Amino acid sequence: METARVTEEIDRLAEQEERASAQVQQLNARLLRARTRLDAATAADERAEAVLAELSAALQQLGEETEAAEKERALHGRSHDAATAAAASARLVTAKASHTAAHLHSTALSRHSRQPSGSVLEVTQKVAAGELSSAIALVRPPGHHAEHDKAMGFCLFNNVAVAANYLLNERVGAVLLLLEHVGITDLGIKKILIVDWDVHHGNATQKMFYDDPRVLSFSVHRFDYGTFYPDEADGSHCFIGEEMGRGYNINVPWEHGSVVMQIILLHGTMYYFLSLKLLILI
Repeated sequence: METARVTEEIDRLAEQEERASAQVQQLNARLLRARTRLDAATAADERAEAVLAELSAALQQLGEETEAAEKERALHGRSHDAATAAAASARLVTAKASHTAAHLHSTALSRHSRQPSGSVLEVTQKVAAGELSSAIALVRPPGHHAEHDKAMGFCLFNNVAVAANYLLNERVGAVLLLLEHVGITDLGIKKILIVDWDVHHGNATQKMFYDDPRVLSFSVHRFDYGTFYPDEADGSHCFIGEEMGRGYNINVPWEHGSVVMQIILLHGTMYYFLSLKLLILI
């Protein structure tokens, strides 16, 4: 009898263990399914966050491009902006056209041409607000040939002129609002010096500030009696500004056969920068 009871008890415990093992397996299966659903939800959340991040970045870029475009229009005008956008898909039709940015064949040209101006504007704002003591913007395409109503000389927007005009006439947008919040309402930007040492005359920059005494435009360039690009007479030293801006435009035209030009050709750019130092700082 005792042996029979022990056997029954063992069988009962074995059944309980089997049922418990089955329950554990069921729980493990449910846990596995829950983990699978959780992983799928996490992956979906990550994808959603990535999409939102991309959308946010795109919206921010769109806002920056729109802001830069509005600042450029304040100086260049909408007709120039429309002409540049239309020219972005134009083909090189003549040999002469290859010398102007207005005929470059690139469907992305109009959009990306604003990025240099935006970069210059951003770093200019930081310097004007005192966040940076100085800065260098290494951007392409250049800008000193881009006039109010047309692009030329591989220049689409006059990056430096846009930034100078914005500081003098429109202040610094969001940066100014931040300064006003802490009680500062004027950045104190009253005068700007633009030094152009490119081999070509900065014709467009000169024209944009020709009657503005707040901007001193200085251009040192090869001139060749008006036959070196941009092939205009206003690169002569005689053009010094007009009306209130008289005396605030300085041209240093070098002729190809001049002594100074020959020294530069023979000895390199060190003498070029030395001449700038002598002309501007002394």
